[in-house]
Amino acid sequence: MRLYCLPLLIISMVTVLSSTHTFAASKQTISIVIGHENTALLDILNTFTQQTGYEINTRIFDNADLKAQLLKHANTDLPDVALIPGDFLGLPYLQLSEIKPSVLNKNIGERFKKSAMVDGKYLGIPIIAGNHLVLYYNKSMVTSPATHWPELRSQQQAIKQGNSIIAWSFNEMYWLIPTITAMQTLPLIGEQIQLNTPEMQRAIQFYWNLAVTGVVDEQCDYQCGIDKFEREQNAYLISGFWSFRQLSTRLGSKLGIAPLPAINGQPMRSYFTSHVLAFLNHSLTGNKREALLALANFMQTEQVQQALWHQLNALPVNSLVLNKIEMQASSNVQIVIDLLNQSEPMPNNFKMAVVWEAISIGFKRYAAGVVDAKQATELMQHLAEESTQTTASDAR
Repeated sequence: MRLYCLPLLIISMVTVLSSTHTFAASKQTISIVIGHENTALLDILNTFTQQTGYEINTRIFDNADLKAQLLKHANTDLPDVALIPGDFLGLPYLQLSEIKPSVLNKNIGERFKKSAMVDGKYLGIPIIAGNHLVLYYNKSMVTSPATHWPELRSQQQAIKQGNSIIAWSFNEMYWLIPTITAMQTLPLIGEQIQLNTPEMQRAIQFYWNLAVTGVVDEQCDYQCGIDKFEREQNAYLISGFWSFRQLSTRLGSKLGIAPLPAINGQPMRSYFTSHVLAFLNHSLTGNKREALLALANFMQTEQVQQALWHQLNALPVNSLVLNKIEMQASSNVQIVIDLLNQSEPMPNNFKMAVVWEAISIGFKRYAAGVVDAKQATELMQHLAEESTQTTASDAR
């Protein structure tokens, strides 16, 4: 369930995509789109059909393509409902129905409720929590996980395992965020874009230095990192909790989880968000309202929230169910929940979409030696502000 945002000029994406998929469905069915990592949800949705009689027409996309597909269909045939990361809610083209607070289950945790709000209104219903970054490690290679980066470097020398000891999707800026938080700042605070700062400059310098010194291989992408960790070629991996089920299957008792290493004594805190049910194209005001509300109520029941954990290892948003899991949790899962509580909520503001790409462009130019750190953050700020103004104007 990878949750990072990609586009800078959102409208240009809509015009260049050429997928032939359609979300169209008959009036007698609910059309829903989900990401491929959530395919186990199909069994849960089948149970909904059996219990209610409402048919569901499901489209499944890779999460990396999910936003692009929704934006492509924004002016044509959006699905009735989508299970999407909470930060998608800020996109102005999805024509989301506002949701009354009474529709939300009273046991949903407050932090998760906030992840479904934009400008003080609920535009989604939290269903799955978390998807924050954690430090996975191989217990057969590391006796005690590193608590800070110099310690990890020392372990690299002791293990003598080639060019890197750790892997993550280095060039995707979602993975840069914990470095930024360790500098005690964030790229977007409220409505304010905060990219051209000394803290951001230190963050990109530290981050790139890890590649320069061979701690991490900057050319190893998301799948490469997973593969190397599973083949025990790297002792560590930084990935989201979404990888837990797969890694547990492959490594078994060798798999350990720890907090991300501290930077100069400051903790690295990941972004977190929720996956939410969102009702697109104002579908809650249409003739499927009764069916859609039935689906909303079903997905919030304790039975479904428990099934999400047992079938997907997806953390529930229902505080009663989450508390039960925590009471029975293994040490790995306990750490995951603790880290979730320490993570930063990802902004739902549409500005975050352009902030991601602005950071990416500035960082890549810095890494290539085209600009220094100060020039890189100045460029980031300029691109984000310019694109935000353009996107807001086009949305109107």
